[in-house]
Amino acid sequence: MEEQKDANLAMYADEHAMRLEFADIVRVDANAERVILTFIQRYPEAEAANRTETKPPIPGVQYMPNGRIVSRVVVSWPHLIRIRDMLNKLISERASDVVAAAQTIMGGKKAIDSEK
Repeated sequence: MEEQKDANLAMYADEHAMRLEFADIVRVDANAERVILTFIQRYPEAEAANRTETKPPIPGVQYMPNGRIVSRVVVSWPHLIRIRDMLNKLISERASDVVAAAQTIMGGKKAIDSEK
């Protein structure tokens, strides 16, 4: 992955590639040659529907899926290091935005917790 400096790169992207989706979980699997990043979107309402207060899940019973794989990406280790460096640079450049977002999230969580 190169930083966004090659403006002459001819790219093709279909409708599927251009969709933006939120991912709540990132799972990482790796071996000596590659790293697989799996981006997952959770369905909290399905988790609640799959459980009951009085009994644990029953083996063999069909449950609603509580997550969906949004995307899977495979990269080499050197590629992953370049991605890490780009993300670290972005976080440094946008530090005030990162702090503000974290404070908003924590403030929202505190407000929710105080309502319980």
